Amino acid sequence: MTARWPLVIFYNIIDVSAYNAYVLWTEKHSAWNVRRLHKRRLFVEELGKALVKPEMMRRKTLPRPMSAIKF
Repeated sequence: MTARWPLVIFYNIIDVSAYNAYVLWTEKHSAWNVRRLHKRRLFVEELGKALVKPEMMRRKTLPRPMSAIKF
């Protein structure tokens, strides 16, 4: 067994959680993207963006040191 097995378990937990969220979402919003064949991929993409957006907005307001600016 490799040293990365905790990461595999973590990603599996994330995948199962995203699938459960997708099942609940599609049960409540059955008319969402009816004609699309890859609905789960679209859902996971939107879920990821929704989870990251608050952190992006928070980091946008943080002051940056001059050494971080690239010319």
